[in-house]
Amino acid sequence: MSQVQINNGIPPSPLPEKAPRFQLVSPFKGSNLAALAGASGRSLQVPSCEGSIMTANARDTSMSRYGEGTTFFACLMPYQGGWSLNVYTTFAKASGAFSAATLGATLARTVVGDSSQFIPRTIVAIVDNVNATGATAKMLEAYP
Repeated sequence: MSQVQINNGIPPSPLPEKAPRFQLVSPFKGSNLAALAGASGRSLQVPSCEGSIMTANARDTSMSRYGEGTTFFACLMPYQGGWSLNVYTTFAKASGAFSAATLGATLARTVVGDSSQFIPRTIVAIVDNVNATGATAKMLEAYP
């Protein structure tokens, strides 16, 4: 990752009974910016983790010159039965011939793919690294 920001919080009191889950929220809901984005056919939603004790935002800009960008958002939330680790990712890529670099990257992707292929591997590595500490972690749900 090229940029990482970590924020620490305090656990909620009392702890929730069930494992909490992140939610996607619109930070500009009800504002003129949201109306403008909606008129252009775009929707901006960001993950939010109510009650998390740690959140991490990471951005991989290593492929940005080729029009690709990947973000990872993770939050750790305690509950009465243990801990819930939620991971949310985004991947964006430019296409078309905006520049020679973008055109070249678009052509190369047809042969080697794009950097989105590393997202599932990274999530599996997170689970494996948690298990390597002696804790027990398992993937409960994932969406392509």
